[in-house]
Amino acid sequence: MAADPSEGVYVPTTDAPVPGDRRVELRRAADGRVLLFGYSGVARMHALYRRDCRWARLGPDELAALQMLVPHELVIDAVADLVVVDPRDAS
Repeated sequence: MAADPSEGVYVPTTDAPVPGDRRVELRRAADGRVLLFGYSGVARMHALYRRDCRWARLGPDELAALQMLVPHELVIDAVADLVVVDPRDAS
């Protein structure tokens, strides 16, 4: 079952040891689009994205704030095989 972004999604983050230092991982598609991969659950994210990745659950308000900071497309429950983008370089 695909995630409903209006209820929030689980997203992969960087591996910083302190949760407050982690950043959401964004990916760049071959056509230049910046993508945020969101998942309906942690197990699904680990199966489709990366087994050992850290994660955060973003609700609608956090997703909207991230969209304002770094424009991107939200991709739900998909396999990620793209380049990681530093959010500071995405805009």
